[in-house]
Amino acid sequence: MGYFDAYRHLPSWRLWLYVLLLAAGLALILIDLFWKGAQYTTVAFLAVLIVMILLRPGGVRGPRSRG
Repeated sequence: MGYFDAYRHLPSWRLWLYVLLLAAGLALILIDLFWKGAQYTTVAFLAVLIVMILLRPGGVRGPRSRG
């Protein structure tokens, strides 16, 4: 069982939300790098990252926590 096998069993809405949050996180990093007047992008990125961790299979402990 590979790492990505756990993500294949996610409900479709959760998978698409995860992909959307991944794209939003990358966009926030690019905004922070290229726009000097950007404020709160780091806080927004951390919020997106926390939601992504909670959405992943197995929650905070990850897909291998089911032992």
